[in-house]
Amino acid sequence: MKEEKKYILDLLKMIGMLLIINSHADIFFPERLRILATGGAIGNSIFFIISGYLTKIPHDNENWKRILFRFFRLYLPMYIVLILNIFTDKNPLARIHDFASAVDVLLWPTPYWFVSSFFVGFILLSVCRESWFENSAKYAVFSLVIFVVYLLCYCFGLSEKYKYIIEDGYLFETGIQFKCIYTFYIYTLGYYIRLSGKTVSGRKAVIITTSSLVLFYGFKYLLQIHTVSMQFQVITHAFVISFSYGILNLALAYEKEYIKVVRPWLRKIIGKLSMISLESYIVQMLLIPVIHQLPGLKFPFNYCFLITAVLLSAFCLHQVDGMMLKKIRSVLFSNR
Repeated sequence: MKEEKKYILDLLKMIGMLLIINSHADIFFPERLRILATGGAIGNSIFFIISGYLTKIPHDNENWKRILFRFFRLYLPMYIVLILNIFTDKNPLARIHDFASAVDVLLWPTPYWFVSSFFVGFILLSVCRESWFENSAKYAVFSLVIFVVYLLCYCFGLSEKYKYIIEDGYLFETGIQFKCIYTFYIYTLGYYIRLSGKTVSGRKAVIITTSSLVLFYGFKYLLQIHTVSMQFQVITHAFVISFSYGILNLALAYEKEYIKVVRPWLRKIIGKLSMISLESYIVQMLLIPVIHQLPGLKFPFNYCFLITAVLLSAFCLHQVDGMMLKKIRSVLFSNR
């Protein structure tokens, strides 16, 4: 039986996309308004939990084909942008001089860490048993394992504990960022919610979402005005996880109301924008430094120009990689 489309998830993806662009566009804001360039961690959490919720992994003999296709779906737009970077003064391909640097640029590139994190998360879910996510007790054990790994990596592997934003620290001197641990957990949380069907009421979802958001930004404010031990900064991850849990439940609880209020033509536009969320995430890394150097543009016009340029470029990139993915799909699944 085919599942009904959740239109409100398109709205969440669009919001997450705009939040991430906004957080990366801090150089466009005047100094006094730079505090408004925020929302990146929240936007990431929205993407990861929705992706986990929408992930379907049939465990059969052709599972490797789905994994390979997911690789192309995630990495293809990134490779296209990497090639375009050849024409800028930050050519990442020029940094490839051995196997380790090739892995760093092509498989786990720091600016596009989310691509690698999504793909690894998909692989790990592919080898996990669905029963782990259908049963609350088993998922609780799974969560405990992730939490232990999280603590061990923090205590022994985080190489940059002096940094303000702990999630940007690297593990064991590698290019793997610390935030990949808890974003993977958010990914599995969305998968668990869909398979188990365990949701909360709309009222509880509102409370969880708003309280998590207030605590997250309140704690970040305290980190900015006081010297706080780095050990306490990981608390922000707990608030992000609870926010992602609340916002997905909130969306699922009010899907019917959303359909009643939002016109079909507007839902269609929002759906189109949500489809280019991955491409917009990738292409903004190329456009932000380029547009920032353009003369004569002041805030807020430079900011509006950036948003427009990112969305248009992401749409074009989506068309290009979409055509290539169509060919790849026909080759991989030609026997169907």
